[in-house]
Amino acid sequence: MYLKLQIQPNQFKCQKLKVCVPNEFRCNGLSECSDLSDEKNCLSINEYGLLTSVYQNQSGYLICSDGWLNEHSDAACRNMGYSRSIRFNAVYQNSAKSLRNFEGKFADGTDFLANFKPSSNCPSNRYVELSCYTQECGKRDASFDLKDTYIRNGFIAKDSAWPWQIQMYKNIIDINETLFSCGGTILSERWILTAAHCLFRGDELWQNSAYRIQVGTNRLFDKRFKELTVDEVKLFQYNSSVAANDIALIKLSEPLTFNKTVQPICLAQPNIVEAYDVCVVTGHGKTDPADGISSSKLLLQGKMNVMTHSECLASYVEILQRSENEFNVTYEKQFCAGLMPAFIGIRPMEGDSGGPLMCRNSRFQWTQIGVVSYGDDSKIDYCPISVFTRVSYYYKALMDAMK
Repeated sequence: MYLKLQIQPNQFKCQKLKVCVPNEFRCNGLSECSDLSDEKNCLSINEYGLLTSVYQNQSGYLICSDGWLNEHSDAACRNMGYSRSIRFNAVYQNSAKSLRNFEGKFADGTDFLANFKPSSNCPSNRYVELSCYTQECGKRDASFDLKDTYIRNGFIAKDSAWPWQIQMYKNIIDINETLFSCGGTILSERWILTAAHCLFRGDELWQNSAYRIQVGTNRLFDKRFKELTVDEVKLFQYNSSVAANDIALIKLSEPLTFNKTVQPICLAQPNIVEAYDVCVVTGHGKTDPADGISSSKLLLQGKMNVMTHSECLASYVEILQRSENEFNVTYEKQFCAGLMPAFIGIRPMEGDSGGPLMCRNSRFQWTQIGVVSYGDDSKIDYCPISVFTRVSYYYKALMDAMK
């Protein structure tokens, strides 16, 4: 015997809960359902390309472009399940039913409508026309479970567990051999994100012809998958002497085909604060600091905690103050992650460079917040901390570079 939830005509049922809320609470910019379902599917793009919205359970609102910020375009696309916007136009249209951002404030993808209110007056008579990148990002098979393990002596990731992970190899002409170099992540059919230092040999940038990329596998030198070539690389004022701007884009010579084992990851955006329940680092780096050569043949994964800037500087004080090391950790561009004490820590090592630190949000969508940049292997036993390039700082530059 069980009780059936009775849904009244003027009520909305929360998607994952046996709870109902009044219809007028749906799509009002505030989450009355703890699973956020009352604020989902509030936006859509009509047959004319105009962004339309449900508001308080009433449909057909156009979005006035007055007060529209560039950040809103990406957030609106994220709200609809896409990875980012491609194009925004302000289109002239007569409409008596619209939503307008009167204060010009930014709203994130979850509570997108928080700063929008109904208006019978759009001063410019121009409304938002929006195109979104249709490939969903940061989604993987929901059956994968995470375990509390190391990346140093880490837990082996299952096949296709992280479908955006790539392996980068370099063809070393001097010794006529191809060696594993770094990790990276898939952003789109043609673009890969990695660390800038992965593209250099000393102070010299490698030729594009030296790179080989593999996708769709968690094994190094997997002969089941072909090696992809590189068309171009893009840097963002990388400075090797201080490890500044250690982030880069790689454009593939041919587009990828997305499937279960090949998917793009989402990128953290500026001004968007999301609640994450877990953050994970992945890579093929060394599992033993005493081993100067061997990388892990299988992809490893491990949980990490993002540290405050003061914790980061305190952990790295000896390393940062050494006279021969000019590195510094700049808050807006970098951050640290790890766990203390060392015996429960997770620590990327040589070979993990360029790989992601990624976090999962309430929609079970993975967002890359950092790129593995550097650490100090000599201090692994008491300083299990790594420095990451902060992705959100470079988000706009990355988007512009890929257009």
